[in-house]
Amino acid sequence: MAHAGRTKKKHKPLRSLMARHKNLLERHKRATAIADGVTIIVLAGAITGGSIALWNHLNAPSLPFTAVVEVNPDPIVNQGCRQMVLPGPWRNPQPPASPLTRAGVNSWVTAHHGVDATETDVVVILQGRTGQAVTITQPQVLVISRQAPEQGQMVQLSGGCGGVLRYRFFSVNLDQANPAVSLVSGESEPKIPSRGNLVPEAATSGFTVSNNGPEFFVIDATTKRCLCQWVIQRGWSSMGNSGTVTINNNGVPFDTTAVGGQPEHFIVFGKWDTPPNG
Repeated sequence: MAHAGRTKKKHKPLRSLMARHKNLLERHKRATAIADGVTIIVLAGAITGGSIALWNHLNAPSLPFTAVVEVNPDPIVNQGCRQMVLPGPWRNPQPPASPLTRAGVNSWVTAHHGVDATETDVVVILQGRTGQAVTITQPQVLVISRQAPEQGQMVQLSGGCGGVLRYRFFSVNLDQANPAVSLVSGESEPKIPSRGNLVPEAATSGFTVSNNGPEFFVIDATTKRCLCQWVIQRGWSSMGNSGTVTINNNGVPFDTTAVGGQPEHFIVFGKWDTPPNG
């Protein structure tokens, strides 16, 4: 900013370049202080003499929405109907605590290095950062790797599955060369709690969200052939910007394994129903 009453002075070239560089840095600091996510800032031009190197600062804008990812969560998944494969020989582990909860079962499976057997349900809650609508497109599933099914022990939880209701969700067969995601018609899933609110399920394959209009969707992934590692991709657009976001399991792909021939063990209401077969 120019100041009244101050006369211009002729600076030496290096001092002029230093002053310009300092000014650009100050502009960068002010921009980062007032912008959420910062836009692209490019310091352009040529500085000769070798005493100062020009630099470019590129900071991609933040996504216009947030995503919360939950694997096999309540109340979408009946924890008493889940099954998994625990690798290696049978070690007769202590069953997960009753009543079964998503957190309890997931922690138990992780502690024993288990993998979801035949099916994994992933729930993704999307919410805009502002009141501006964000359009979300049809989801896609990308299989990162396929290996032979996990070998070990098959564990079936049983806590009274009851009748099966037909809900709306995205179904994908991980065994397909290019897995196609299909929206299965049915009643909407129950609303789920998130950040103090009850979030409804998206009604269609593409939908919009904002900061006061979050929605969730469910991916039901199945396999009969492989130990599959996979991720979810969804396109978005808002205010002339667009992109694709990759959704994974806290930094790693989701895992789902086929089964076949493994010894089976059943947990019924917190207890092993039959003597384990080594």
